[in-house]
Amino acid sequence: MRRREFLAWLAAALLQSSMTSAGEGPNKAPRVGVLSLAATKADPRWEAFRRGLRELGYIEGQNITLEYRFAHGDFALLEPLTKELANLPLDVIMADGAASGQIAAAMIRTTPIVIGALGADPVALGLAESFARPGRNVTGFTITAPELAMKRVDLVRTAFPSVTAITVLLNRQKPGLRRYSV
Repeated sequence: MRRREFLAWLAAALLQSSMTSAGEGPNKAPRVGVLSLAATKADPRWEAFRRGLRELGYIEGQNITLEYRFAHGDFALLEPLTKELANLPLDVIMADGAASGQIAAAMIRTTPIVIGALGADPVALGLAESFARPGRNVTGFTITAPELAMKRVDLVRTAFPSVTAITVLLNRQKPGLRRYSV
């Protein structure tokens, strides 16, 4: 399953879960807040998200409402946009990364928040208590958590036992990433 499909599946599962736990009927169209540092909903990530929702039977404007808030690349806009979303009756909030996820998690304590493709360690950012027990109202997945780096190396070693050297390329500009010698 591709990352974008997983994101859509995760959001849909949270939507269904939040509607069921609230005792609401199946006819209520879920409302999803979208908080993004991106410029517009034409961003390829959000198009993939909507495509994934469509594949799961959620059609924007018919049986799901998406409330978009875009910061157009301006980090300073994330906080006021999050306040707008916090004042709406939403079932779940989708945040597109560390910056929007951190602000949403700091300001919204009850609505479930899904952070997609988090590019840093969620524990180090304070978004989760631990990988085993994240706690709070935040979920999602990370692709670069340092704890997972050695797991990936172990997976490569298991899949290809004859390999004697593995090279790992890292972006040193990203906080939380470390160099591993193999």
